[in-house]
Amino acid sequence: MSEDWIANKINGGEITEYKLEDFEEFSTITIGAFSKVYKARLRSTKNMYALKIIENNEHINKELVNELKHMISMKPHKNIIEFHGIIKHKATLALRIRNGLREKLIADTPHKYVTIYEQCWQGTQDNRPSIQEVAMELKNIIAQNTEINIEDIDNTKTLEIYLDNAFGINNVKIDLKHDMILFVNNLYSTFSKLFNEGGSVSYIIINFISKHNKTPEEVFNWLLINNDNSKYILLLGLFYNWGIGTDKSDTESFDLFLNAATKGNVIAQYFVGRCYEVGWNTKKSIKEAIEWYNKAIGDGCPAAECMLGNYYYKNGEYIRAFKLLESAVKKGNVAAMHTLGLCYQKGRGTNANIAEGFKLFEEAAKMGLPSSQYELGQCYEYGKGTKENLEKALDWYQKAAEKDRTYRNDRERVKLRIIKDRG
Repeated sequence: MSEDWIANKINGGEITEYKLEDFEEFSTITIGAFSKVYKARLRSTKNMYALKIIENNEHINKELVNELKHMISMKPHKNIIEFHGIIKHKATLALRIRNGLREKLIADTPHKYVTIYEQCWQGTQDNRPSIQEVAMELKNIIAQNTEINIEDIDNTKTLEIYLDNAFGINNVKIDLKHDMILFVNNLYSTFSKLFNEGGSVSYIIINFISKHNKTPEEVFNWLLINNDNSKYILLLGLFYNWGIGTDKSDTESFDLFLNAATKGNVIAQYFVGRCYEVGWNTKKSIKEAIEWYNKAIGDGCPAAECMLGNYYYKNGEYIRAFKLLESAVKKGNVAAMHTLGLCYQKGRGTNANIAEGFKLFEEAAKMGLPSSQYELGQCYEYGKGTKENLEKALDWYQKAAEKDRTYRNDRERVKLRIIKDRG
């Protein structure tokens, strides 16, 4: 169906068809989950284009047709990447050919160089790669060009292997130091995202390390040597504070958190606030804690909004609490959903809305938060925001009790109620 649509557009002159043999000097720009993008020169005009090899399957074909419909409906403009046509080949459904504002940039500069340039200017200094990272990236970029003969290639995988071999990609030696830099940067990015969503510090770090076949000791030792970046300083502090790959040390962790925080690291600002709130290797000071939480919030930290919102809630400052918790929830923080649910159920800092409270408890409970699993059990047991259902109440009390023993009495109480009702 998708291929018929493309054929009709080609026959009707709405889409130009090229042959793969029309191009030369192929080199890889980027690799995606279902496609690869190559840079290639059109033999007839010597102009450079980007060619996207797309895997041939029903789902992707439908998505391709939708994208083509959109692209051919747009009027050409020098500031918009322009669709030029496709190549129908037995190894692929189509190769998309594009140029426009970045045509010269793509022609003269490999995509990876462009990416490095863009990264060097993104956001705050803390989010930019260090000079060592840039040097390593540049060292490992391959920009080889070669001509190819594709007459005997009959499937997408074979075509990709042939092109990759032609570029010498499979002969690249991995730089272990560079590999570790990329790993630690990905660890930091993953930690920042999942922690701001309410994840556990030790679980996020240890799980990520395990999935990438490394050891906590290996990563800790690397951080110990390479602590010239606030991201790495923060991670080193977390390793010390949670005893990951080393002995636990509150002294080391606080100093590292403070160091990274003064360099502008948002997550470190949160942890300095946490240190002052609970007295981790520093004198307990709620005033200092609030100041550091607010710094982190100003730089966009949902975890800090959640923590400060919970503090205000416990101290009866419900309007302040509601505003912070609502903001954190909008940014995906699961832990904030629980207390925001309490605000709605009890009408604290906002108008009472037990149905909205139920929805928040349900969402957080499904994500594994024991306190919300308990509250959801309460909703089902007493019909708060939903219909009374003792079986569902028991199920959620059971889930909460599996993670926190304090909820076992509620589980047993509802069991007895069910037995009594059946008796």
